[in-house]
Amino acid sequence: MSDVSGFANDLSHACFGLKALGSCAYDPAKPFSVYFSVGNAVGALAFTLAVQQLLKPIYRFRLAARHLSLSRLYFCVFAGVVAVFTATALPNLPQLHGGPWGYAIIWEIIGALLFTLAYGAVVVAIVCPVQVRPARIVDFARDAANLLSSANEQDHIDFASDLERSLAALIKAASFVDHLGTTSAFFDFLYRKELERASYAFSFLRIVADPAFCETLVKRSPWRVVAMLQEISNNQLHARGVEQFIRELAHQAILRDDGMMAREVGYHGFGTAPLLSDSLFSDSFIIRHFNPFHSFFVIDSGAVTGSLVKRFNSAAECCYSTLIETGRFMTHRPLSAFKNFTILCLFRHGRFTKRTNMTIAFRLKWVTASNLR
Repeated sequence: MSDVSGFANDLSHACFGLKALGSCAYDPAKPFSVYFSVGNAVGALAFTLAVQQLLKPIYRFRLAARHLSLSRLYFCVFAGVVAVFTATALPNLPQLHGGPWGYAIIWEIIGALLFTLAYGAVVVAIVCPVQVRPARIVDFARDAANLLSSANEQDHIDFASDLERSLAALIKAASFVDHLGTTSAFFDFLYRKELERASYAFSFLRIVADPAFCETLVKRSPWRVVAMLQEISNNQLHARGVEQFIRELAHQAILRDDGMMAREVGYHGFGTAPLLSDSLFSDSFIIRHFNPFHSFFVIDSGAVTGSLVKRFNSAAECCYSTLIETGRFMTHRPLSAFKNFTILCLFRHGRFTKRTNMTIAFRLKWVTASNLR
């Protein structure tokens, strides 16, 4: 028994209980100060309730996308509380003062690190949108689809920044299957991860083509839409899965009277810098690969109004100018959409006959806004 007590006395003033670190005046039985009290530990437990009540769905999504679920945050907080209680009890347990584990400050540091990890993860989720990596596309698509399935308009706005940062990776993953023909079982096994990512990326890109989501983007986050379109064009990104998303953005931009394009066409302010209109209808890559007018094949004639025709004319003029400049005027798909929309306008106005000449897409301008009111 004396040998054991002597060993403890020898280490009692060694820094952190290790002789290799030299001696110091810190006595584990009489610590200078306690950095975390029991009250602080109990207060930290309130974090678990606050997170559950105050974190918005987008923040929970960002935590999950970074492998930091609420259960893991709770584990860090409770482990930190245990460390604080251990530090509080150690000075009264001399039999534990024989090593680093016998120093209260060690347990307080552990508790501080755990609290910092939990609180820091929440701050990162609030401040930093997710930028998905190829290896995480499957989990990202699942979590994001779950978010959007019950999202409101504010959730759509919050998620737009995450989609902006991750869209390029999703398009690249989805494009893997665009040009694949019949594949062998060996190919499917060899590229099973790429095929799974492509499947999830394709499905998720179809999900974000939801009209309600695209409507929110063109109304409330048009600059993010512009940034996404510019990235697609600059990096020449294309996948069949994202085509409907681009088309629905164009459709909502023209269709909505309260969208950014309505302000670009109708106001002198935004009209001097029509970023959304130019990104959708004046970009050669977007027009050639995504045909932004495709959705007007199925537009309801009852939705045609004077202001809509005005926006459609503006978009058509931008598109025509771009097609003429690139030498693709007579060979491109938007011409069919122009003709189809013109028929709807003329039906609405009561001017359609069998002898109507539909060879000129700018026939739309004959149906004036005043006549459609």
